[in-house]
Amino acid sequence: DFERYTHFDYFMMPGGDQAVNEPWRMALSCLFRYFGSDYDYGSLKLFNLVGERRLETVSRMLVHGINSPLTCGAGRLFDAVSALLLPCTESKFDAEAPMRLESAACTSTEEYYPYVLNKTVSLEAMFAEMLKELEHPDVPDIAARFHNTVAHIILDVCIRIRRETGLKRVVLSGGVFQNRYLLEKSLYLLIMNKFRVYTNHLVPANDGGVSLGQLLVAAERRGKCA
Repeated sequence: DFERYTHFDYFMMPGGDQAVNEPWRMALSCLFRYFGSDYDYGSLKLFNLVGERRLETVSRMLVHGINSPLTCGAGRLFDAVSALLLPCTESKFDAEAPMRLESAACTSTEEYYPYVLNKTVSLEAMFAEMLKELEHPDVPDIAARFHNTVAHIILDVCIRIRRETGLKRVVLSGGVFQNRYLLEKSLYLLIMNKFRVYTNHLVPANDGGVSLGQLLVAAERRGKCA
């Protein structure tokens, strides 16, 4: 069986799959989630590149919840930060924005952004600090600290689960762990805190492995597993 312990706050995906092709939509959605419609989005370089008309159209979608399914997936969060920081307005191939963000990250800092972990993981404080830094951005440093933040959230959640259940084994899987920076940082923090950590070797970490895991759970529940 399984239990979902926590997750990132939900964000709207304005335009559905179009938000994957145009990461600036997720950047707008994340900021809208925490700072509402009164924030001066036109002051950010990213949204000047997008153009006033498209910005206004997607903003209305967020305000009224039109064609904007919810997501809390890490991939969309990486899309949003990549769009804000680089900026990346359109993806020409799958996961381009997260890959560009990973490439931009330096490895010289251990610092990370603030966040709040309760029933969900709130990144309002992270985005607030990041917005201040975008006025004169140190792109490699901001990218690295964002990755460090996600790794520390993983560690924080695992420590809380261990405290409550005694579990010490951690499996890192899902498409986000194709990101080498995040994988290595998470492994280091977890191992230093005495967790036994497992990663993908025989099946992919992304959708192929996720689908296999879902199949195994379904088979177990139907009594089909050998």
